Amino acid sequence: MLVLHHGGFFNEFHHAAYNGVETVLECEPDYWSYFSILSTIKRLGYPMVRSLWYHDPNLVDDLIRLRNDNGCRRMMEIGEMYERVHLFVEHTVGEQPQMRELNPLI
Repeated sequence: MLVLHHGGFFNEFHHAAYNGVETVLECEPDYWSYFSILSTIKRLGYPMVRSLWYHDPNLVDDLIRLRNDNGCRRMMEIGEMYERVHLFVEHTVGEQPQMRELNPLI
């Protein structure tokens, strides 16, 4: 399960300090990739993304920047261990998303 945090901002730079919308998505492991996540975020109404960060509860620096499929594989491992993984969207300054409904599968 992917918990996608979007439409907000970080008060401080750690997972508990993000103010925004939370969308929970069931994920299909066969289609789990960096570009499928970007596509899902675009369908939510964010054409431009500044950065993506995922929460790794096993690390001292609990937020890790998602840059490629290696990070997606790590996110899958976290999801298997904890039954969910949290992903935070940093959108460009001043961007107002066009919120849309989307299929709950990535």
